[in-house]
Amino acid sequence: MKNILKPYWLLVSVSLPQLLIFVIMGWIFNIINSQLSEESIKLWTLFGALLGVFYISYTVYGIIRLLSKKDLHLKTGIIMFLTYIPYLYLYTMFSNKIIPSSIPDWMLFGISPNMLIVALVMPSMVVAMLICVFWLTPFKFGMLFNKKNLPILVVPAFWFVFFTALVPLLHAPFRSDYDHFTAMAFVIGTVVFLFIIVKLIYNLLSKRPEIWKKVVIPLVTLGPLFGLTLNNEFNIFGDFSNGYFYILAIFTGVLLVLPSSSNKYIRALLYIMKSITFTFSAYFFMIFLPYLPFSLLGLLLCGLGILLLIPVAQAFVHVRSLWDDFKFLAQHFNKTILLIVFICGASLIPALITVTFNNDKGQIDRALKFIYQQNLSVENEIKIDTKALTRSLDFLRENKASTNRSGNVFSNYRTPLISAYYNWYVLENLTLSEDKIKAIERIFLGKKHQNNSEGMMLQNDTGRVQTVFVDKHNVETVFAAKDKFYRSWVHLELKNSNSSEAFNAQFRSTFDLPEDCFITNYYLYVNNNKKYGMIADKRAANWIYDQIVTIRRDPGILSYIDNNTIEFKVFPFNINESRSTGFEVIHKKPIELNIEGQKIKLGSTSNEGGSVSDEGSGSAIDIIDGATIVPYEAKKELIKATRSPFYHFVIDRSLDSKGKGQELVECVQNYIKKNNLDYKNISISALNYNLKKLSADGDWQSGYNKLQAEGGLYLDNALKSIYFENYSSKSHNYPAVIFVSNNISQYSLTGNYDALKYLLPDVKSFYSLTPDGKLFSHALDKKAVTLDMPAGAIVPDEVIPWPGIDDIKAYLSADNSTSIVLNKSDYEINMDKASSYSLGTGFMLKAAAASMFLHPEKTADKTLEIVKASIKSGFMSPLTSYIVLENKAQEKVLLEKQKQILSTKKSLDVGEPTQMSEPSLVVIAIIAAAFVLVVRYRRRVKGMV
Repeated sequence: MKNILKPYWLLVSVSLPQLLIFVIMGWIFNIINSQLSEESIKLWTLFGALLGVFYISYTVYGIIRLLSKKDLHLKTGIIMFLTYIPYLYLYTMFSNKIIPSSIPDWMLFGISPNMLIVALVMPSMVVAMLICVFWLTPFKFGMLFNKKNLPILVVPAFWFVFFTALVPLLHAPFRSDYDHFTAMAFVIGTVVFLFIIVKLIYNLLSKRPEIWKKVVIPLVTLGPLFGLTLNNEFNIFGDFSNGYFYILAIFTGVLLVLPSSSNKYIRALLYIMKSITFTFSAYFFMIFLPYLPFSLLGLLLCGLGILLLIPVAQAFVHVRSLWDDFKFLAQHFNKTILLIVFICGASLIPALITVTFNNDKGQIDRALKFIYQQNLSVENEIKIDTKALTRSLDFLRENKASTNRSGNVFSNYRTPLISAYYNWYVLENLTLSEDKIKAIERIFLGKKHQNNSEGMMLQNDTGRVQTVFVDKHNVETVFAAKDKFYRSWVHLELKNSNSSEAFNAQFRSTFDLPEDCFITNYYLYVNNNKKYGMIADKRAANWIYDQIVTIRRDPGILSYIDNNTIEFKVFPFNINESRSTGFEVIHKKPIELNIEGQKIKLGSTSNEGGSVSDEGSGSAIDIIDGATIVPYEAKKELIKATRSPFYHFVIDRSLDSKGKGQELVECVQNYIKKNNLDYKNISISALNYNLKKLSADGDWQSGYNKLQAEGGLYLDNALKSIYFENYSSKSHNYPAVIFVSNNISQYSLTGNYDALKYLLPDVKSFYSLTPDGKLFSHALDKKAVTLDMPAGAIVPDEVIPWPGIDDIKAYLSADNSTSIVLNKSDYEINMDKASSYSLGTGFMLKAAAASMFLHPEKTADKTLEIVKASIKSGFMSPLTSYIVLENKAQEKVLLEKQKQILSTKKSLDVGEPTQMSEPSLVVIAIIAAAFVLVVRYRRRVKGMV
């Protein structure tokens, strides 16, 4: 045990863990400092400075002893106790002021500062304990009061002055001297108790092995099993229900109680297996280390506190057993080889976990990339191991960042540390929404999920009953003659009703913006202060909005929900409360907005300095390389045309088609014959999650029947591939996609088709053909596929060939809106022009968003590009939102979440924050509360006597 005096233990237990404290707590302080009172900031400074002094002192001391090749002084342990115990005690007393209850958990990104401090200081306490045990064995009481030890008394004297002088200055007196004395007595008693326990274990291991053997068998075999079983009834410490925990508990226990062998090969085998299972013992040692100070209280209250000590005792036994084997084997083998064997063995379990997680990561990444980021310019076909994917999705569901599945606040259904590692390694600390998990299951596994349109209602939408209305509005419009556009401010007075449902109400409205109209600013009055909004990634902005409304603060948000539809939300409203808000738009010509029945006219019908519509009529405006804007005035002069349909029959080859393939084939044949279709205007494909083209003018029936029925029906794969090919080839034919299936209403769309308004403006729907020969139409702007729109003959809408009928480069919508033409499909934003305040900037952002439809494989890069350009210009885009937050802390959280989202290349979602401090602080709170109740009960009983 003399090795505990090596200086590197001081660096490992103090320098490394506590460096994390400064990094993480500094990051937290940077976020929340604007929400802290002056008193709280003083406490942050004080406790940070004290910990800094301890950190520097012990680190410098450890480095000096290491360089001089000297062991730590025997009294180092006592000094560490006399610094860290009072520090933790006082930190706990003031923790509610250091992190006030007004700071919500999501603002800390799931990190528990209190548990962080305890968990990362505890290693130094363990080392201090072991040093003390070594120093005081054999223990003589007089050793503590040797004259040489008198300087040590300066430390507790410092803490006495610190407590008696500083606490009154901070105006935080304790409730009573009795409570304070009781708490201090508990801390001292716990330290003495743990010292005696550790000393007893050390003595038994060193001097009474025959007694230890009688104790170790139930301790390291039955104890862990009993503890795992008891915990799995309530999941207080985490989810350890996986069978591997039980297997490793039994295997580790058996290894530790096996008698030592004099055969070097048998001993080497035991050494290897103990090295492998050492990770198991070390894992539970780390998990239960923060609970160690409460083991005495648990023992006094219910006798189960001994279970908190078992992981610690097992770790000691494991280390001692490994060390004995190492010393024996060092006589027969090279020490370096033995050390390498230990490192490799201890790394095996983490490596296997990582390999398993990496498989999940690969399965999920491949599935997401195929669904959401497929390269449409190449032929895509994927092979999926459905069993592996099923297991990956099941495990992902178990590890989603949801602390409580059952609704019981005392339960924790995540596996400590391992769940956090999974969320970091596989999901990059984001999450995968249930909608996307179901989409993967539906597409690759053929699972059926209820097909409804309630998805939006399932989102956090506090105050869904609309009791807030637009009481009045005011408009300010200025015509910028030089730039040829209007700048209009729409000022709204929102008022809540006096009904019983009006408490904490939310204003939510949607309204349409014309094509050449863009939102460039937003404000909301918060606590009588006019606050202007900030532009952020739409996912991050809506995430923080949903978080804030749960604590009833004051956010407001504007977002696109499709091409030209804006969602507007403000929260909260008390009964009869009025709140002022408004937004700025720039627009090319006078327009009218309809917000909650209020018709709001922007701009004058008379030419104030000349209307844009009067100048440049009939000409296209080339705003930037790669995109052309064609206004309605220019389109009026062009010839309209109707494209003739080209029929794309896509036949179901999913699991649903099993045994029904011939029926679907005959359905296609009958439709072709009935409508006298020319095979030159037909393509036939088979679809499950892969799209397989068949020879329309050959024996396509045999080709179809040879394909295996598997998976689900991935409608978007066919739609996007066909539309991309039609757009890229500048086809003169309308792509009439007809799905042939007996169960298409069980499926839904996963993609967004808003960009088709600019790319293929006549494509607004697709079709399905049922086995009985009925044709149905399905709108592309609806996710659910329902059989409620019977279709007759397929007649496409009119379009305008651009620039003319003889040289068609694109098709424009034949309506009164402005059209966008991508001169190249892979459109890139010119960041130099993104800062210009003009209509062209707004169109540039829309053109970039449309380009994402053609190049989903570049979604991450293009999203980052659009968000940056939107922030730089101040123009809200389809991928960004304008949001007003109550304070600077919320804005910093928003920026952190935005950074996290934009840094990933995957199609992941914003979810609940990952709880990084393991295990839960709830357990400690329960134990401490029980202790307080016992103390108060005893006081009451004494008072009655």
